[in-house]
Amino acid sequence: MEVATTYPGIDEVHLISSITSTSIRKVTFVHGTPLRGLPRRDADWGILDDPLCQLVDKLGCNHELEVNLRFRDIGVMEVDEETRELRILNSLAKFREKGRIRVVLVDVDHGSETVVHSSGV
Repeated sequence: MEVATTYPGIDEVHLISSITSTSIRKVTFVHGTPLRGLPRRDADWGILDDPLCQLVDKLGCNHELEVNLRFRDIGVMEVDEETRELRILNSLAKFREKGRIRVVLVDVDHGSETVVHSSGV
């Protein structure tokens, strides 16, 4: 499943919470850039932590869930000064214990991708 979002919120929470399939293995969030003229603000990815954990619980212990986070702008991937990790990883701390996270930087102009982080259970 692929979801395009700039600022994850209640719509994305409802979408993840509404998944009933036990065969889903990957959810990809494609981070869009804000529309021109709108102020830039931090995205609260932590809002997805509990719904993603609940989805893993629905899948059962024999199945793994991978969450791919795709960004076009490295500037939105802030580093936590204390842990030296990407902030988004700290935002999804509970899910990190249950599933896999892959953070990818996409260069649309050159058609290339760089895996910035890959982890999982």
